Amino acid sequence: MSAGDSEANDVPDEKRRRIDSYHGNGSAGCNVNLRNEWANPAVRSRLRSEFEASGPYRHIVLRPFLDSVEFGAVREELQKVDATEKETDLFRFFQTSDLAPRGDKAAGGSHLAALTRLFGSAEFRDLCSEITQCGELTDRVDLSSQIYPRGSHLLCHDDVIGTRKISFILYLTDPEEEWSPAEGGALELYPAEPGAPRGTPHVKPSKELLPFANSLAFFVVEPGVSFHAVREVRGARARVSLQGWLRAPSLEQTKAFEDRGLATLQQLLAKPPMAGPVASRPSAGLGDSEAAGNSLSQEDMAVLSRWIAPEYLSGDQLHVIAAHFADSSYAVLKQFLREDVAARISAALDDADASDGFIAGVEELPTPEYSVGATDGWELVGPPHIRRHLRYSSGGTDSKGAAGSGGSAEGSAE
Repeated sequence: MSAGDSEANDVPDEKRRRIDSYHGNGSAGCNVNLRNEWANPAVRSRLRSEFEASGPYRHIVLRPFLDSVEFGAVREELQKVDATEKETDLFRFFQTSDLAPRGDKAAGGSHLAALTRLFGSAEFRDLCSEITQCGELTDRVDLSSQIYPRGSHLLCHDDVIGTRKISFILYLTDPEEEWSPAEGGALELYPAEPGAPRGTPHVKPSKELLPFANSLAFFVVEPGVSFHAVREVRGARARVSLQGWLRAPSLEQTKAFEDRGLATLQQLLAKPPMAGPVASRPSAGLGDSEAAGNSLSQEDMAVLSRWIAPEYLSGDQLHVIAAHFADSSYAVLKQFLREDVAARISAALDDADASDGFIAGVEELPTPEYSVGATDGWELVGPPHIRRHLRYSSGGTDSKGAAGSGGSAEGSAE
């Protein structure tokens, strides 16, 4: 899933980026071809077997995909192409405009243009089709480059939009030094959640593909199955790639068309309920219906006063807040917690962060595990294409007799 292809002319300079330079040797011509290896029937047979045996869903990585000189020439040319920052609640990265070989773009004389023609060629479609056994592919290809500097990411989704049938990524990262796990930026593949309804990915990925230079990864786009994400880039080097899709002739010829309702987009539009049970609080101790909305019992006050700043518990202040909320549909309550409670919670959070390797003023640990923080009553909540956060369960306790930071905070409010 990617941002739109169009690029506005008035985007400020700070929202643009060019790929880190790589001074390859170049070549006299501007041809970019599949390496002979990928046309070898025995190699294709082996790749098909590897594809069928892969998990959590079928995928394959070809490396080195291009001749090293042609690869270097493409990288060198791509650094001159402007990319615009794209950011939504799903992703953050820089992206070029559409690079697919359509119309006048199909006749360029550069190595980059030659590569786009390769991706739009019958030869490339035949390679993908033979390995994946996906059936007919059209001559349409969607293609753009994404640059992920430090802090960039792409959240979990399955790529199901329109007639997309094959998703492919060619990594154009620095070939001089192999990409390391500590730099982040891995392509994460998510298995199904055992026991959950179909189309539900596990909260954590089961496989990660590092963006090694000159490697091509591809998989069949399938609703509720091909869940993937790009882990946050945490190193200084940018994760650079060409991302594209090959298309089916019609929606009915996409993979598992009958399961279209399981696609990420369809699930999001269905507005699923919030994760986990929501405990209802009994109304005992409150007066009639009118009083219930405007007063708090002594029991209520006893509980709330352990946590909340006293100025927010006065009757007059509550009426002011309620009136503002009725008019504006929101209220911002500054210094909401008691000062001593807030201080202890802050200290407890600092201690919890420090135990997980996050210390103010100290460089963070490379690529923390998804299990970080999921201790002492805190659990990781998914599914990740809809939500991923930590939720506290009062059943979990640590050696201090309370659930992590919650325990020390409650002690301060007694």
